[in-house]
Amino acid sequence: MDTRQMEPGDFGRMDAARHQLVRTIENSALHVQDHLVWGQFADGLIHTRQFGIHGTSAACATLARHGRAPWRTLELLPEAALEDPSVRLFDETDLVITLKVTAIVEALVDAGAPDLESRPVVRRLVDGMLDGRGWGWHSIRVEPDRPRVLTTAHAVVVLGRIPGLVDSEAVHRAVEWLEQELFDNDRLRPLEKAYVAIALGTLRREGYSTESIDRVLRLTAAELRHWLRAQRGRSIEHVPRLFFVPKPNEVRNHTMLFPERVIVAHALLVAEPERINDRCVRDLVRQLCNDVSVHGGLRAEHSDRVSFVDINWLDRFLGEAQMARVATGVAFEDMKLFSWFRRLPSSTVAIAGWSIVTVATTFLVLTSGLPGWVTAVLTTVASVAAGVVTTIVLNWTGRE
Repeated sequence: MDTRQMEPGDFGRMDAARHQLVRTIENSALHVQDHLVWGQFADGLIHTRQFGIHGTSAACATLARHGRAPWRTLELLPEAALEDPSVRLFDETDLVITLKVTAIVEALVDAGAPDLESRPVVRRLVDGMLDGRGWGWHSIRVEPDRPRVLTTAHAVVVLGRIPGLVDSEAVHRAVEWLEQELFDNDRLRPLEKAYVAIALGTLRREGYSTESIDRVLRLTAAELRHWLRAQRGRSIEHVPRLFFVPKPNEVRNHTMLFPERVIVAHALLVAEPERINDRCVRDLVRQLCNDVSVHGGLRAEHSDRVSFVDINWLDRFLGEAQMARVATGVAFEDMKLFSWFRRLPSSTVAIAGWSIVTVATTFLVLTSGLPGWVTAVLTTVASVAAGVVTTIVLNWTGRE
């Protein structure tokens, strides 16, 4: 298995790519009634004036993670504000789609909006649970539906980040159902399994714990890692999910597309941050950074366009990769001042550090004219301290 660490400079390239994604969003905004909104594609013709809930939520979530949340736009998203807005810009019938409801809630969570539990869109999401197990494609019961892994996992991701709901009965039941589906449903794609891993990993970060969550994450991460390695060298496939949207006296088709490889890699890092050093993850990070520098985002193979939903996923994945590098000590490589340090054998570093401190301390003590027993004690303490500090530094940099 190739687990060589990422090269110096990768952290900087990820940071540059994420800032480029922010610029892409800001340069593609539409101004409607003095408000910023976004459509489906970042490279679409601005004069078409097409905009909607999904693209706007994705753009707002990305900007919020960079401290640039467009609050006036967030408060205009359907049922997002605590009070009814005076201006209504969006098609509120789209709230029948669970994934669009979760997209709005996710944008609010990323922005750190207050009083989340009191917001109508959050209550809509909680109330949309089916049979006490999970969420279906639709957030209203206009036509028969059943819980789906994709929508249930996404609902758990956003509800699990709301302090008052992370330990709720709805989350407990959804987690039980998702874990059961992982082992009983052999038709799940890596996309669905990745969503579940992201949901469980997010809950674990928020302090949610069960006896099985670590085991499930470990087994799921192993499957995802195997699949991701098999995808090396291939283009990033977008997996479609087609379903019907109920409206009064009308049923129309609706399709959502998901960059499967990006989501799987994101899930792998949420479950096991140390996988940042796996070659399949490193290669994907570099590929995406290059795509962003050339196209301003991920250009989908089916449409040859850059969507805001994809930009949101790219920013989340690259942000997760940056956190994983810091958590595993890999970011130390980017400190060029110490690049020589990592190339030295561990024993050489340990002996050199211990010797320098010991000799320096002995010299200072002897020239100070202190009694012999004091000199011996101070020299011994300095030697032990030098060994402890050297061990800490070696562990911090991942040398041992």
